[in-house]
Amino acid sequence: MPLIRRQTELSVSRFVADGIGSPAPELTPLLPGEDLVLISGLGGLPATSRQAASGPLVFGGHLYDPDLPAGALPFQDLQGSLVIVRMEPPEGAGDPALLPPRMELAFLFGPQSPAAGVILVAEGDLEDFFPYAADSGPKGAVALAGGEEPEDLPPFFLITPDALERLLGTTLREARLPRRDLGELSIALETTTTTFEDHNVVAVLPGTDPARRHELMTLGAHYDHVGVGTPVDGDSIFNGADDNASGTSALLEVAEYLVHLPVEARPARSVLFIWHAAEEEGLLGSEFFMDNPTFSRSAMVAHINMDMVGRNHPDSLFLVGSRRLSREFGDWVEEANAKLPMSFVLDYAYDAPDHPERLYCRSDHWNFARYGIPVVKIGSGLHDDYHKPSDMVDRIDADKVARVAAFAAAITLEVTRRPDRPFVDGPIPNPADPCQG
Repeated sequence: MPLIRRQTELSVSRFVADGIGSPAPELTPLLPGEDLVLISGLGGLPATSRQAASGPLVFGGHLYDPDLPAGALPFQDLQGSLVIVRMEPPEGAGDPALLPPRMELAFLFGPQSPAAGVILVAEGDLEDFFPYAADSGPKGAVALAGGEEPEDLPPFFLITPDALERLLGTTLREARLPRRDLGELSIALETTTTTFEDHNVVAVLPGTDPARRHELMTLGAHYDHVGVGTPVDGDSIFNGADDNASGTSALLEVAEYLVHLPVEARPARSVLFIWHAAEEEGLLGSEFFMDNPTFSRSAMVAHINMDMVGRNHPDSLFLVGSRRLSREFGDWVEEANAKLPMSFVLDYAYDAPDHPERLYCRSDHWNFARYGIPVVKIGSGLHDDYHKPSDMVDRIDADKVARVAAFAAAITLEVTRRPDRPFVDGPIPNPADPCQG
């Protein structure tokens, strides 16, 4: 699987405050990696082909601010500017999901954005994204080779609240009204591109029924994590014990269990096991596999994805996607659970299309679902050690991982032994369209 890594070095080369008659002395109040990071190409944002962002620095205020008068920030002030935007609404303004965005700022996020760059404030939901972006910058953003090239779009950055307060000379609580007196900012982006190979790991257990062994029940788990990053309490190794050594181990357990069944008890349909690469880089391994399948996609009857299955309550699991494409498949999943010696309490909270975590779109099962294959993501839920060095093996509930493997094996046998494949009655996405949640 050919991949490409784009590493971008960010430098703030110039910050000049407004002078009277002549520019004021040069200042460098923003430190790359500490105060300001590039986020284009990360978190679903498109990569940018631009190698510079220079212009007047403008504080735009809140994207959602119902009390701000219209015209507080004229459109002409956005042209060629680097605009700072607060994504969180002001205190007491209400739920941003129910508030209309200010149109002049919403315009910055569209394809015809007039800005030279957009700087979001790392507060609220974006607070935890800053250290991830700071780590990812030196390591580089990874994409499939031969895929879409970076677009000619304004680069997006993230700024810390502390750095913003230094720029504005005021507290965040008082930072509400747009300001155009912040001088000019010049940022250089130096991008280095390298190509390398990565590999999905695939194995097949042939089915016992000659009439159905051409059909495949597929099971997957991603085996990558985020590597080494910013130390937390002196630890810089992101172990990924739950995310996703737990899922990869469970997948091995399922394979071992099915292989050691008596021949007459094995699945009638074939079973495809796949350990995906580069999930953390944007589901790249599963995307490549499904766009360039080793086996016919039409032969794949359903898919189980195990991602983070070793934490939280020992007797509960979260399921995502099991009825999105096939209500029948969702019923079979529950029937398999009911037959276990100790069944799980199944929670579908993360499966809500409007859930803010959007887990239906954030793991490898999506690349199967976008081709109309019924899927279920099995997980034990998020926790405070997610994407942190503290995701360590001593916090894993090994008994729960073993029970999850038994559950996945039961689903596999439930599906592979039935005479018909699960009936697809849900809307099938266009494989080229982004996931909608």
